[in-house]
Amino acid sequence: PWAYNDLGGTFQVEVNHRLAKHEDPTAAAEQAIAALAQAVRLDPDYAIGYSNIALTYSNLARYAVESGKDPSESVRTCEEYAKKAEAIDAMNLVAAGSREFAYLMQILYEVESGIPTEASLHTFLASVDAISKKFPELNIPYQHKAMALSLLAAQRAQGRQDPEPTRAEALSAVLACQARAQGADANCAAIAALVW
Repeated sequence: PWAYNDLGGTFQVEVNHRLAKHEDPTAAAEQAIAALAQAVRLDPDYAIGYSNIALTYSNLARYAVESGKDPSESVRTCEEYAKKAEAIDAMNLVAAGSREFAYLMQILYEVESGIPTEASLHTFLASVDAISKKFPELNIPYQHKAMALSLLAAQRAQGRQDPEPTRAEALSAVLACQARAQGADANCAAIAALVW
């Protein structure tokens, strides 16, 4: 299965390249998924294959949001494959991170579309907490948490609700991010500027 996984990885590089250029990555993503699906057909216990399929769907969720489209289908499929990977390897960071990023894309879409985000935010925060417990040294989940909460605070302010409790939670996530990065992460600093 590793050969198909490597082939899928080659197509994932093309997906990332197209995303960076703001081009449609769908064809490359479909090729990646086809190769990775062959890997898990050959070895149904190949957690890496499932997690890389989840990663590809999280990138499709990103593309959907960047295109102004609802990423729900890609988010659900990402979640499905992430769960398969974690059923085999509970410490699979690619699966957990891909799912968490897909949830973040769902929140971003909802905020940009004026859709209430409470249900998606609850799912996302549970995912961030799970990753933080498994991998306490990582700062990226806290970056994502701060971003999502700052977006929610802005949405609440627009809806004439008090944004301060949510902004305080976002700030707490920024501080956790900075503590894990020992103050050396540019993303933490940029998110801090967004929150303050």
